[in-house]
Amino acid sequence: MKRSHVQKIKDNSSVYKAFTSEGRSNLQNAYITHINGERVFNTKQATDKLESLYCTFVRKRDQGVSDKFNFHITFAPEKKLVGNKLKKAMDDFYGFKAGTTKRIKSKPDSMEDLDDGSGRIPFKTKIFKVFDGVEYKGEVQGYDVKEKLYKIKYEDEDIEDMYHNEVKEYSKGWTLPKHKRWKRKRNQVITNYIHKLAPTERDYDTFTHTLSPQDIQNIASVRWLDLDLTEDEIPDELIRVCINTLTSERMTKEEEALGYFTCRKLKKLATWPQWEAGEHKQINQFMQQKMFGDPIDPLTMPENGVIMRPHWQYSVKRSGIRRSRMCCNGSKAQVPKLHAGVST
Repeated sequence: MKRSHVQKIKDNSSVYKAFTSEGRSNLQNAYITHINGERVFNTKQATDKLESLYCTFVRKRDQGVSDKFNFHITFAPEKKLVGNKLKKAMDDFYGFKAGTTKRIKSKPDSMEDLDDGSGRIPFKTKIFKVFDGVEYKGEVQGYDVKEKLYKIKYEDEDIEDMYHNEVKEYSKGWTLPKHKRWKRKRNQVITNYIHKLAPTERDYDTFTHTLSPQDIQNIASVRWLDLDLTEDEIPDELIRVCINTLTSERMTKEEEALGYFTCRKLKKLATWPQWEAGEHKQINQFMQQKMFGDPIDPLTMPENGVIMRPHWQYSVKRSGIRRSRMCCNGSKAQVPKLHAGVST
């Protein structure tokens, strides 16, 4: 919820008449911090406080105790930003990094080192510039004769102003290898990949979190190419603990600290009866669906037969229900023959 502030002072109102034009200007956009000495943090709190004061006034007025509605408001005006301070605040608001962003320049005192007087650079001229270790390609979109600035638009839709000599310097071609250049296609692939793996609203309402430690490592390796994601640096167990912490508000502290949920670990917790009930429910469902066949002697199986042993997967739903699922272990370590057949 937004902080309460003075958005507009109504003409000919009591507040309008109580302040001079300079005072009204200083009051514009000032935050409201206290009402009758009581701190308020947002618009709802300020509204509720004023309504409460007005109800108290009406009650006293009806009783003949008071006939004036008075209250005290404390404001916190902020100084108006100008020049570089205003530009920095705008950069902060839009999430730009100071000193590294493509930004509009202020006019210098001298143009001698910024414009050598040579012919104007043509429209659509390609520009190549490095920001935060990534090289971006842009092109000249226009020229401001009065400010003597070229408008540069980059492939990521960002815009920068450049002087003549800067455009000449950055129009010489790529300077970094391909893997350090910004590419729209690669960034689109990253976005699509994240959307594919990210949990949907249905996941949140009905199912459990769908991201595994491997999914998170894959996403991180695409977004941060130089990040060390080895088991020694970032163990899977640590990622699993983080997932457990974020998955459900109903999870106990002991469950959050387990990392991977295994039957052996869960049996030591006070919540084990809930997990066990989930196992029984899953087995009963499978029995009703006739998913279990007759037992088979492994010695009678063909030589190239593949056995996938069952194992349990455990998770906590957002509703707090402990969910136990019986799955087949099809990992490469357990069934190498199956993976070898698929790879060929």
